[in-house]
Amino acid sequence: ERGVTEPALVFDGVSRWYGDTVALADVSFALGPGVTGLLGHNGAGKSTALKLCAGFTTPSTGSVRVLGTDLARSPEAYRRIGIAHDRDALWPFLTARAMVALCARLRGVPDPDAAAARALDQVGLADVADRRLRGFSHGMRQRVKLAQALVHDPELLLLDEPLNGLDPAQRRHIVDLIVRLGDEGRTVVVSSHVLHEVERMAPRVLVLVNGH
Repeated sequence: ERGVTEPALVFDGVSRWYGDTVALADVSFALGPGVTGLLGHNGAGKSTALKLCAGFTTPSTGSVRVLGTDLARSPEAYRRIGIAHDRDALWPFLTARAMVALCARLRGVPDPDAAAARALDQVGLADVADRRLRGFSHGMRQRVKLAQALVHDPELLLLDEPLNGLDPAQRRHIVDLIVRLGDEGRTVVVSSHVLHEVERMAPRVLVLVNGH
């Protein structure tokens, strides 16, 4: 069982390289509850860091511990993680409700339909839940991605550029939501290349420069 004191996310001397390209070089940090910003320009290593947090890739050297465990050895920990990544992996023929409920079902949520309704309401999409994703604007799609990351009530949230493509009103709504999720005691990591956006959400900021 997880020790009470262990931070939700620990990088210890983590490097990751792809061929001759060093994406991360000897990075160490520990994060607990609340919102932490991951700030850096494109190519700084943010996406690689998030992939390591999510268990999509493993370190070349060093170790990553997520929720007190090594994800490669305990896949059940994935149920406690919510991920909204920058790639758009939504099925256009599904409605927003069906897409988010499907994600809930895959993660073993007891009442997937109720969970989907709650998550879509949280991101401000309740009124369009039964429209097909095909017709959604970029900003609406971003919010569907956030809803599927929230639907199983995760302890750790990994959000890759969640404000991309949102208009100012949508931004404010999502910033408020992210702040609230951190206040609830979740560990939330938000990546961005825009400092003032990160500052609105995150009292702590990790800055990545060329993988350091």
